[in-house]
Amino acid sequence: MKFLQRLFGPRVTSAPLSRPASATNLLWRMDASLPIPDWEAYHQRAPVAANDAELHVWWSAVAHGWVDALQASLNAGSHAVAWSESFLLLSAMPARQNQLVLQVCERIRRHILRVLDGTASAEGFGPIVVLVLADAETYYRYIANYGDSDAQALSGGVFIDGGYGHFVTVSNQVDELEPILAHELTHCLLRHLPLPTWVNEGLAVCCEHGLVPHTGDPRYALYTPGEMAVRHAGFWTAETIQQFWSGKSFLRPDIGNSLSYDLAERLVQRFARPGMPLRDFLLAVDAADGGAAAARDWFGLELEQLVTGVLGPGPWAPRPELWASGVEHGQFTVA
Repeated sequence: MKFLQRLFGPRVTSAPLSRPASATNLLWRMDASLPIPDWEAYHQRAPVAANDAELHVWWSAVAHGWVDALQASLNAGSHAVAWSESFLLLSAMPARQNQLVLQVCERIRRHILRVLDGTASAEGFGPIVVLVLADAETYYRYIANYGDSDAQALSGGVFIDGGYGHFVTVSNQVDELEPILAHELTHCLLRHLPLPTWVNEGLAVCCEHGLVPHTGDPRYALYTPGEMAVRHAGFWTAETIQQFWSGKSFLRPDIGNSLSYDLAERLVQRFARPGMPLRDFLLAVDAADGGAAAARDWFGLELEQLVTGVLGPGPWAPRPELWASGVEHGQFTVA
């Protein structure tokens, strides 16, 4: 729904940095293990006649009320709340690190909006919420409220495109957080587009490596290029490539997870070069066909040709008729 597409970042950038008001008497999801508002109810409650500035204040109050309640439920002394012009942070880190994280968030946001100008969008009401939780147990307990955490691959962070877009991580060092924030904020600023997962994740990895170069430096990779080629050759088949196009391979708890991200980055790099119509492709691409029509229209090639350039010849064409229940968008399924 359109209201969900707008709740991920402020349209208003002139709000004061004093402590915003928090909404009280929030409506909570009854099935959640931690405080999570009933976002559908808040869509119904949002003031219809309000202007953009008033809506930003209203959603900011809801966001602060939510984060305050979450802080209390996690033991108020273990997590602190901090905020900047565009972000609201709940963090288990020391106060000085919280301020550094907020500075990093603002810098990354500006970079992504500049690099992906015309596609990334900061429209929306309320601050971008970032949860830096104390430990892995709390992290998985939280994200389980948005799906089956047992079936999800191990992760250091995730953008949750549900109700009020926000992202969650468990790291406690600023240098570890930076690539996670770069990756997840890319998802956040592209969530209004119906991108196939491979495009979404490929762009996020490219932005991550662009902002934090050492994360993409092959000298620090776990495997050599030759070893990666062997791993790819042993995994991708006529069946698993359909999981890649539909997005399901990115949620695998095995080798398919890391290989999906690697393949997505390589494919995106091939059409994100200077002179390529990347913006037009991103505005035209559709998750329903894995991006096949947009690739044909804007790059003049079939997606199987793109994959052949990385994996060699094979049965690589996307076949949407084989995708059982919708497609993946970012890291979560949409029908």
